[in-house]
Amino acid sequence: MAAWRVSREFPVTEDLCAHDAVTLAGLLRRKELSAREVVCAHAERIEAVDGAVNAVVTRCFDQALDRAAGADQALARGEEPGLLHGLPVAHKDLNDTAGVRTTYGSPLFAGHVPDRDALIVQRMTTAGAISLGKTNVPEWGAGSHTVNPVFGATRNPYDLSRSAGGSSGGAAAALAARMICLADGGDLGGSLRNPASFCNVVGLRPSPGRVPVWPISDVADVFGVEGPMARTVADVALLLMALSGPDPRVPLALDAEPPVAAEPGQIPGLLGRDLTGVRVAWSPDLGLPVEPAVRAVLAPARQVLADLGAEVVDAAPDLSGAEEVFRTWRAFRFATNLGPLLRAHPGELGPNVAWNIERGLELSVADLSRATLRHASLAERISDFFADVEVLACPVSQVAPFDVTLDWVHEINGEQQTTYLDWMRSCYLISVTGLPAISVPAGFTPGGLPVGLQLVGRRRADWALLGVAHAFEAATRHGRTAPPLLADLPGSLHLPQDLEKRGDVTVSVAEFLRPRQQVVGRLRRRDRHAERPGRLPGQADVLLHHQHVEPGLLGQVQRQRRPRLEHRRADRAAGHHLGGQLWIDPAALGQQHAFAERLHLRGQADVDGQLQYQPLAVSADVRDVLPKFV
Repeated sequence: MAAWRVSREFPVTEDLCAHDAVTLAGLLRRKELSAREVVCAHAERIEAVDGAVNAVVTRCFDQALDRAAGADQALARGEEPGLLHGLPVAHKDLNDTAGVRTTYGSPLFAGHVPDRDALIVQRMTTAGAISLGKTNVPEWGAGSHTVNPVFGATRNPYDLSRSAGGSSGGAAAALAARMICLADGGDLGGSLRNPASFCNVVGLRPSPGRVPVWPISDVADVFGVEGPMARTVADVALLLMALSGPDPRVPLALDAEPPVAAEPGQIPGLLGRDLTGVRVAWSPDLGLPVEPAVRAVLAPARQVLADLGAEVVDAAPDLSGAEEVFRTWRAFRFATNLGPLLRAHPGELGPNVAWNIERGLELSVADLSRATLRHASLAERISDFFADVEVLACPVSQVAPFDVTLDWVHEINGEQQTTYLDWMRSCYLISVTGLPAISVPAGFTPGGLPVGLQLVGRRRADWALLGVAHAFEAATRHGRTAPPLLADLPGSLHLPQDLEKRGDVTVSVAEFLRPRQQVVGRLRRRDRHAERPGRLPGQADVLLHHQHVEPGLLGQVQRQRRPRLEHRRADRAAGHHLGGQLWIDPAALGQQHAFAERLHLRGQADVDGQLQYQPLAVSADVRDVLPKFV
């Protein structure tokens, strides 16, 4: 048995992995959960699902549990917790981690163990985050499909036959499968945004210099950035607070400090903003080929923004020259950083990496001069465009998640993509602008594949952009849909994402009760109310007991949950949950007739610890009754 398991002192009584980072941070600070409980729960989740997903490729659970114990002890001594106190994270396998294997996805570094942390890792650790391991990447981060010769491919939790995107594909997949609650990533041509879109999470490409990068090989690089990924915009903002701020070693680091939050629970309030009058430029394609399925998912987002009060206009910036600028400086970067490796190990680097290095070695001074001038011209046009609008809304990716066995996308709408970079244009053309850009969940294709909306803000307006993304997220709630993969876990329930659209009756179950002592307290209050004359048992505070689900339906249940049934009206209904079914006593509804119908349910854990239940089979008389209280 693994050492981290032996060290456990308590059972997990709820799905802690379903909570978002802001919620977990609050529970940890209030000592309603311990860091050890949280770490163990997420380590268990990794062991349960990552065999299928392949996202967390190097694990350090024992080290994580030691750090969690230290975090709990520090809090018990009254020490002020860091912003990320006790939160389980993982680091991209391109970022150095002292004492923990870092391979860069390259066979040449399969056993490499750095002796220092990258700055982004250091800042997360200093803020109290606890690393569970390293997330998978393409070899040297080349491309938006996460596969390498060391660990193989990372699969999309929403469909294991599909790509998780890249290069932060391991991070996005781990977040989607609720293995971690925060992750770091990098973005040169879309590596924070594309995998976020593919995996129904949130990825922010911050303004260059917002998150300082160290060590660096080019102090003037404004194309490659590092930044946060999470399942919600508020969680992304939480991590950005910990990552941003100047560093004396980084010449282009922005001096501006992040907004101040005394504790994580204040962050959603900081992000709240009224979008009335905000001018949003809407472009369904940026003049690029986009799959019809992606267009169809994104189309309703235009009206969502309008309904939020934004003034939406059809417009797109002139991005001419951005293609040449990106490819030139990307090739130069590859030649600078990896050229010596190619010379020392010819034939031992993957074809994408070798091709990009070779293109860089072919560059002339004239090529670099022309790209520099075109970049300056583009920057002027972008400034003019954003003087009239605050936000650009456009696709993150031109395609939905594709077959995981492909090397890259070779065709879009009949248009051939000749290199591994071509299909990523909707992201990398935005990279060249130097503007902050975020991918926020926007919906699903008919086949259940996630699609993200890209929102691009004004220069250095990262926090204002997060406010727009937060409003869109709150209005759409697509990020709450968990992968079907999680339905098969012990004690987990899954809601088919299309059920809501079929007009079936919905029974909503509120957030999980937290620690065991609170569960006992609520049970006692419920029992006390139930003893009053004229009250139905459970009428005051109905609890659904999810204890003995038949293995054939949902697997052997190891944990016990007691979610509380919420109603839109004051009347209460007695109910209990047995064998994966919810039985509602019609007498509790005040109905004169009775029925013996059992509603067959499946449900899904939301990112903030909520469950959504819906009937899969409902008789006509039940339909007449249920809408009166749900």
